[in-house]
Amino acid sequence: MEVSPGTIEGNVVISFKETDNVYTESFRTITPDPFESILARISGIIEPFTNNLINGAGRATIDEVNISMIDIPYILHAEITDIHVVGEVKQGEVATFVLEMLPHWTAAGRSRSMYREVKLPIPENFVTGPAVISMAAATEYGFNPFSARFPPSPASLNGFIKQLKDAQFDRGLVLVTLATLAEEQMPEEASIEDLLEDFFAQFLDTLLENLPVPGEEDLPPDNGELSPGDGELPPGDAELPDDGEIVVEESEMIIEEPMMEEIPSDTPITGTALIVQRFIVTGDTDVKVEVLPADVELDADAEDTTE
Repeated sequence: MEVSPGTIEGNVVISFKETDNVYTESFRTITPDPFESILARISGIIEPFTNNLINGAGRATIDEVNISMIDIPYILHAEITDIHVVGEVKQGEVATFVLEMLPHWTAAGRSRSMYREVKLPIPENFVTGPAVISMAAATEYGFNPFSARFPPSPASLNGFIKQLKDAQFDRGLVLVTLATLAEEQMPEEASIEDLLEDFFAQFLDTLLENLPVPGEEDLPPDNGELSPGDGELPPGDAELPDDGEIVVEESEMIIEEPMMEEIPSDTPITGTALIVQRFIVTGDTDVKVEVLPADVELDADAEDTTE
């Protein structure tokens, strides 16, 4: 039997006897031997439900499995090679980038390279200065970057189906990230002598402020009785509780603190994503850019106003 390498696109739909909820998963693979590759791929989709070591959520009795496939005689693979910056990157505007990829020669058109335009909104409070724009294929991570990496164990079959669906991702997914390169200035380290001098200065000021000043309140009362000291009962019929603990009124326990105003912080990172349809994308790259403040205008041709 003659076998030729190519791209296989497939779709698997699994129904169960325990629930009306069905599980659907699409896949795309490039292989020199379609039979072995497809068999392994479909087995990997069904096994999480049939293997009790993987499925701890609930019994899953498979009722029906529907499989559909398309055999494409091209190797739909593209490698990320470069990023082109179009125009300026400014706060509060939409920056334009062009992703350059190198497809397999069987899938290449007249141009050896393949391009995709990327629009990235820049937040108004994004940190200005040097930054790096990076584009990376999700296949480099091996998992869906928009889902929980280690989600909690589901308690039902429906929950398990949802968890597996959330973990799916298109193998043409590309993550686009813009991150600032500006480093925060570290404060200069103070010497030991300066620290000790500041400490003793504050200590002495605090000590002098807390010294008691004799006044009328410190004089003994007219009846000759002194105010109760620590642990003593005040005059009268007041008694300690049976358990020996002092009862504190609820109103005395409430400490009111002033509300701090929320100060908006600068955004050091932003991003988006795109999908290169029907391709399996691999690789990553990045380039440095300069993020300009919103009040900086693009250079315009100087007009001669002299007469």
